[in-house]
Order: sequence, then C-alpha cells, then structure tokens
Amino acid sequence: WPLVVAEVPEATLWIVGDGDDRERLETFVSVLGIEESVRFKGHVSNDELVTSYEEANVFALPGRARLTPKPKGEGFGLVFVEAAAAGLPCIAGRAAGAAEAVKDGTTGVLVDPLSHVDVANAVVHLLQNPDQAQEMGEAGRKHVNARHTTAEFRSAIGSALSQLASS
Repeated sequence: WPLVVAEVPEATLWIVGDGDDRERLETFVSVLGIEESVRFKGHVSNDELVTSYEEANVFALPGRARLTPKPKGEGFGLVFVEAAAAGLPCIAGRAAGAAEAVKDGTTGVLVDPLSHVDVANAVVHLLQNPDQAQEMGEAGRKHVNARHTTAEFRSAIGSALSQLASS
C-alpha cells in the first residue's frame, strides 16, 4: 500500500470484514506508518457492503491459491462477481477461481499475488486511469448480467442434472 500512496496520495484502502488476520494487519499498518490511508471497516451488514461497493473505485483481492497437495484459496471467486455486478474493476490473483471470475484486461487485472509491486502497479494504474477503470467495471457488470444470473445458474444445474440422469 505504501507504493500506491506514493503515486496516488489521496488513495484510501478499505479492508472490509473481520477475521483471524485483522490484528496482524492492524499492527502491520501501524509499523508502516500508513494509518492515515487505511480504514478497517470490520464486519459489515449487507447494506453496508453494497454501500462500500458503491463508494469504491477499485476492488482488489489478490488472494493466493494453492491447488495441491492441500487446496487453499478461492474455489470460484464469488466476491469478484459481486464487485463486478456493482460496476467495479477487479484486481485478482492469477490463480484458481479468481482467474475464472476476472477477465484479464477486460473486467479487471490479474496479478502475481506474491508480488507486492505487481499488485500496487495494478491499483495505481486503475486509480490513475479512471476512464479505463470505468470501462472495465461496465464490462464486468455486463459479464455478470450475461453469465451469472439466477436463470443461468438454474440452466447450468438443470443441464448437469440431466447429464447425470442420462448416464
């Protein structure tokens, strides 16, 4: 985050949700001296989550994934679909479900989640290029409306069940 703020001083990082890692992250933010540009929102209601999406410019979750020997990480990337439905360009780790949910260069940017420079560069680029970010957000919204609707889900499930029944 310090790399982002060095390029975009007015940027603010919102960390939404709670979990086991919050205390470590708060300490990390304090040690880096970046408290002024980071907000921990904690657990939020569904309405507050919608408001957070509406107020954000970019959604970034460069999560790591491991497929073997013990799978870990996003199985599909539903949170990216939610962010895209809100019209946000997404920054995601180039792995597992996130890579399926975010179309690199179209609905967002896929990054090496182990490279803080790669992640920071993607955030800076989208913050400094709001027209491109808006285009990606709109492409994401259209993609969600075309591919991730209840009707699409029912159709896919129905098709899978039909295949199972016929075999």
